[in-house]
Amino acid sequence: MKWRGCLIALCALVLAGAMGLIYKFRELSGWRSTEIQQKEIVRRSQELMRSYLQGDVEQARECLQKNARLLEEGTVLEPIGRAQMLHLTYFQLYVLEKRVGNEDAAEAALIKARYWVLKKAELLGVNVEKAMQDIRDFTEERIFEYIDDIDRRHNNGKEPAYLRTLQNTVNVGQEQHGAAAPSLRPTR
Repeated sequence: MKWRGCLIALCALVLAGAMGLIYKFRELSGWRSTEIQQKEIVRRSQELMRSYLQGDVEQARECLQKNARLLEEGTVLEPIGRAQMLHLTYFQLYVLEKRVGNEDAAEAALIKARYWVLKKAELLGVNVEKAMQDIRDFTEERIFEYIDDIDRRHNNGKEPAYLRTLQNTVNVGQEQHGAAAPSLRPTR
């Protein structure tokens, strides 16, 4: 009789251990699945950024818009990294739209960029006054410098192709009308 009780207790312990292992396996496989999703989103984002750097104005705009959607929907990403990637993408879109003279699209991108700068600061525990001052300090000129620097660093020291093609288009148009080419940098 005693051995039956021990056997039942032993079976219960084995069953509980097996259930624990199954639970742990599911937890680990869920974590692994999330990690795979994160890596895929980052890979696709990097691919879009390479295409942005190599494309003309329309291709660059499309890549930035696709990247923004990808990252906005990428809620499995680590929140601070996601906010960093989104604010950069929206700043790049802002600069592109300013350069082509699309003021409404530029303003919309700037609002979104500032939101993600604020969100990142919030996630880092920065107080709201400091975060807002940092946002105010990011003037149009500083944003252009920031994006131009980042784009060159990610493009072997060269500016994005859209900027070169835009400059060529402006120069050709100006030659046809006998005027000087405007600067593609922000006005002060």
